[in-house]
Amino acid sequence: ASSTVNIWNTTLADRPELHLKGNYTGLAAEPMSVYYEIWLMRYKSDIDGKGGDDIYPRIVVLEPSEDPDPEDPTKPEDPDEPYMPEIRAWYTLGDADGDGEVTILDATTIQRYLADIIGEEYIDLDAAAVTGEALTILDATYIQRSLADMDVAYPVGELFNRATGDPVESVDETVIADMSGVKVTLKSLGREYCPYLVLTIENSSEKNADVSFNPITVNSFQSQADFVVENEDGNEYTMSVTVPAGSTADYKLVFDGSDMEYQHMSEIAQICFVTRISDPETYQLISSQKAVVNTSAYGSFDYSYDESGDTVFDSDGIKFVYKGLSDDGMSIPMFYINNQTDKDIVIRVKEFKLNGNDAEGVFGAEVFSGCRAIDPLGLFEEINPGDTVQVTFEICERSKNYGDDTVLYTTDAFSFTI
Repeated sequence: ASSTVNIWNTTLADRPELHLKGNYTGLAAEPMSVYYEIWLMRYKSDIDGKGGDDIYPRIVVLEPSEDPDPEDPTKPEDPDEPYMPEIRAWYTLGDADGDGEVTILDATTIQRYLADIIGEEYIDLDAAAVTGEALTILDATYIQRSLADMDVAYPVGELFNRATGDPVESVDETVIADMSGVKVTLKSLGREYCPYLVLTIENSSEKNADVSFNPITVNSFQSQADFVVENEDGNEYTMSVTVPAGSTADYKLVFDGSDMEYQHMSEIAQICFVTRISDPETYQLISSQKAVVNTSAYGSFDYSYDESGDTVFDSDGIKFVYKGLSDDGMSIPMFYINNQTDKDIVIRVKEFKLNGNDAEGVFGAEVFSGCRAIDPLGLFEEINPGDTVQVTFEICERSKNYGDDTVLYTTDAFSFTI
């Protein structure tokens, strides 16, 4: 599923409104989410091309180049061919062409933009404005001076938050777990396509250990974060890593950017980890430990939460709110859950009706004690504007040993219009 999402988004690099996330579960990209998301595109009204089952027909011929760039296969090799940057929640000051690094091509991009050779779609104006003022040839000059290791009064090459204009968050080196012979140290917080953490994991025990984080929260919202493991076929994303006995190594843990989009988060102020050590052969939990790490943004972060919307359920420390349709063009029903009980809960669909008729819908929000989450409702039926959805949910206590969940509450039937 992850490969499908990557190939799709690369092929449609110039059509961000058609990009896939493939992660409606909030856990990881998986086939049903990808299938459902592509299926929904048949009902989008703003897609060029045939539409319908063909969605957006495109033929892409991939021909190997003599000197391919393994870091960015979509970037044109010809420096005279403009490159369309992807605008993210952060930027590198001076990275005018948005390729993730500051090079002489960034100065060239600024010069070409000022000469009206390229338009705004081919330049990251926030990153290009080194001085913080209106773009001028001085910005290109400061980039050139920085590349020549000359003194520059501006922090060229540093990461900034696009929403606030402040430097992106950083963390101090912190031990977040030390148990059962396994020590996990948080080394740094970085940014690429998504936020990521660098961890050093030391296994001084005599047995291999499986390390995972479940849950991991950002600003008290549950988030999905995967280890990136390199192998001969490329990068593999996995929820856990097996650390050999007697070994020490650095690992990269990448957050799912779609989680932050759903939660409208532009800053990371606090990260809460529950580190779990398991036996990789039996999958039995050996030990777990909780740690909270505050970033450099913690002191100034606004910890107010938008709980507005239509209330589905609000009792005994659980608040469940319908937030409306997603604003990403897919019009997915989105729900907010706040679980301030001492129980881990699962919310699922009990009954589902579309325009008064029995239909199929899916919702599987798993929210740990003390956490918040934003989750979508999956609709496996043809839907149109004006359709009415009626759904009844079950709120269950999550089983600790993968047995049957215990039903705590059944909500009243809740209705909304697409």
